[in-house]
Amino acid sequence: MFAWLREKMKLSVRAKRSLLGWAISVVVILQDLQKKYQYPVTTTTSWHSNTNIHSNNTTLTKKKTEQQKVHIFYNLFTQSSNDEARVRKIVEEQFALVDPTLHEPNVTITSIGHPLPLDNASLGNASYHIRQHHQEGDEYLTLHALWEFCRANQHKENVRVAYLHSKGSYTPNPTNDKLRRFLTQGALSSECADLPPSCDVCSSRMSPLPHPHTSGNMWLARCDYVSKLISPSPPLLAPKKKEEGGREEMLLPKEEAAAAMATLHNNDDACKGRGRYFSEHWIHSHPSVRPCDLYTGKEFVWAYKNIPDEALLFSSSKEEEGKKKVDLQMAPRFTFSDYVDNDWCQNDGTQRMENFVALREEQYRLLYNVTGLEGDWWGWDFLHRSMMGYEKD
Repeated sequence: MFAWLREKMKLSVRAKRSLLGWAISVVVILQDLQKKYQYPVTTTTSWHSNTNIHSNNTTLTKKKTEQQKVHIFYNLFTQSSNDEARVRKIVEEQFALVDPTLHEPNVTITSIGHPLPLDNASLGNASYHIRQHHQEGDEYLTLHALWEFCRANQHKENVRVAYLHSKGSYTPNPTNDKLRRFLTQGALSSECADLPPSCDVCSSRMSPLPHPHTSGNMWLARCDYVSKLISPSPPLLAPKKKEEGGREEMLLPKEEAAAAMATLHNNDDACKGRGRYFSEHWIHSHPSVRPCDLYTGKEFVWAYKNIPDEALLFSSSKEEEGKKKVDLQMAPRFTFSDYVDNDWCQNDGTQRMENFVALREEQYRLLYNVTGLEGDWWGWDFLHRSMMGYEKD
């Protein structure tokens, strides 16, 4: 039953260590995984308050540090003057969730298309400044600005950024409106702002399939993690270490980098997170990522199917407390089969468990020139729980 997994595990660590031999028993297989990869296969982690971390049935007190406010980067698209009133309502709706006790209220906007007049008086507690305006462009302009900010602040403690965009401004429909509200509420929630030390990225929902991503692409992340990522737009550059001069360097040899750029950006592939879909994959693209998400409901995992209807999922008011469906946990929180969508990506193997490790290794090599997976890689725990059939507690 688990022959494919045994073979994958052998392949993934053959260059690093030899394995003794796999027993037929699933229990022995998991024990061997624990020994060889040195990760606690029975660990479950969730955060149920702002002061305690629950792990291995042991309550630990989080170390209180002075929190810097979250810096918000906003991608704004307006197609024409005819769209001004509609898009302005989108901006006002999202900016109304900015909390000046948690977020830097002066939002950094990259504007694309028609310049949209905005009035600070209508933006609640938020204000804004237009970093740049472009007649044409896409999300990569704003993601690149966020990436550069994080690189400049990577050595400062607990610097966090949130990425938002005016989803629905280009294609107005009720589905985009629902997903925008669901994602914005998560990215700007107090749960994400008070990110535990063991999380690098926080969103309403992270999905491992068909590639690690947050559908709709809004989230909060730590700058020390973001600074590890490749540039979100060509060329594929990575910062050198400070002791090496602090300059940009090609992450891959020149010829390989050119091929990688063509693979990533030239062909749209929603199932592999390439082309325009790479923007959704980018924040979870590094093998060291420690993803977390918020929504407890299993009906929505990715794409556009069954987006939650509740408009106040993350409300902190007493009146709405009973409606909250939020519990910050390490992601993916469900098992493999829960993320499989039979309407998408059925012919390329991206939703087959036996291909999961090989696909991730292929992408890590392409993006980061990384071969082999560390023992604390998030995918090991995900596969273990999926085989055993249990979710995060």
